[in-house]
Amino acid sequence: MMKFMVYWDQLGCGVNNCVIDDNFTIDSFVQMTIDLVREIKKRYPGQKVYIFAMSWGSILSAKILEADSHMVDGVVVWGQIIKDVFFNEEVINTLENSRIPRKNLEAIKGIRKESVSPKEFQMLAAGIRKYTSGYQNKAGKKAAAGKIIKGLFTSPDYKIKDFKAIMINGYQKNQSLWKEIIYLDLSKLLSGVQIPYIILQGDTDIVTSAAEASRLAETADNDNLKCEIVKNSGHLPGREGMDRVFEKLCLFEQ
Repeated sequence: MMKFMVYWDQLGCGVNNCVIDDNFTIDSFVQMTIDLVREIKKRYPGQKVYIFAMSWGSILSAKILEADSHMVDGVVVWGQIIKDVFFNEEVINTLENSRIPRKNLEAIKGIRKESVSPKEFQMLAAGIRKYTSGYQNKAGKKAAAGKIIKGLFTSPDYKIKDFKAIMINGYQKNQSLWKEIIYLDLSKLLSGVQIPYIILQGDTDIVTSAAEASRLAETADNDNLKCEIVKNSGHLPGREGMDRVFEKLCLFEQ
């Protein structure tokens, strides 16, 4: 049976860069994901469809199952968003035990979920990135960034502007999506998944809490929902993390 991979740059970044204004909602992107899956099934009838999602994409991999619990045949996620993103005691406790300047820490403690501004989001993310292993674990083997960059530069589908738009893109000024995400709670939805759903979580990830993901999988009493904690890894997978992702995707076909 033929096997293939579909790579999708979400609207607003990469080759699909455009301004994502505050009229966009999470459901806007859920519908795009549903349309994409349906188009793939239409073009390749009879093929099983598996999803790999990471971080923000993990919201979409979960929420498409609200529309159709068997829309895809399996999911592997790195860094599953569940609830209380950024605004939880784990973030504050980790920062308190880091070398972050007291002035910065107090400013972060003063941020309020209900009134957080884009500038405050940036400050919070910068604190986690610089002073903790929440995003990138410094002890783990880093992904082969050189090969990734070379692949993008030599790809017939990418131009320099598209490469730049991976990081600096149409999401820069959007507030509507973050306001939804920080109030999101996917616990009930994930607990009831009816297809194999594997969550891989870095052990030092506090952006999307490794402890919360592990706790959810243990209490869900659902054989379809699995969670594995990957050592020396943060919210962004390193070399070992990506190896584990491919390993799990390959298991679906065994």
